[in-house]
Amino acid sequence: MKTTRKWTALALMGLAAVLGLQAQQQGGGSGEKPAPIVRGAGGDIPDSQAFIDYASPRGDYSLKAPEGWGRVGGESDITFADKFNGLKVELRDFAGTLTIDGATSSIVPEIVKAGRAVTVKSVASLGRKGGQAIVVTYESNSDPNPVTNRQIRLEDKAYLFLEKGKLAIVTVWAPWGADNVDQWNLISDSFRWHR
Repeated sequence: MKTTRKWTALALMGLAAVLGLQAQQQGGGSGEKPAPIVRGAGGDIPDSQAFIDYASPRGDYSLKAPEGWGRVGGESDITFADKFNGLKVELRDFAGTLTIDGATSSIVPEIVKAGRAVTVKSVASLGRKGGQAIVVTYESNSDPNPVTNRQIRLEDKAYLFLEKGKLAIVTVWAPWGADNVDQWNLISDSFRWHR
């Protein structure tokens, strides 16, 4: 009897977490509907792509970034982009420990609000060479093309690294269906704190 109650309670907790995640993933700050998936939109980072070692100007962190991509950023936040592909690092203060539940309740709503028609697929813990990370896997719309106003659907991953009260959000994105698993693993595995 106690075992049945225990499993029922665990199942209800799991269902509540899934429903909470689904409620958070709808919409986004833009109020847009998901853009159509464009087959053949490209976005595969070539296997021959060279990567450079990038270190933040303040020396907080380093990681590998694709060579030749456009770069925009300040002291702590940086974005590398090439067509519909991108890599962004954001730093912020974060009190406490980082867990899947904590990320789901505090970081995921920010991702949804800041993005375009965000649909969160999963939140999980993942071991990286630079330490344990929480990874948020989601889809979003691209920014509109300034000439055609056209948007495409993107696949995104946000890797969350926490150390000594600082949170780094390392986000990568590409057109839906692009094959960038190896390159995204290389980028996320290369992240290191220097604090």
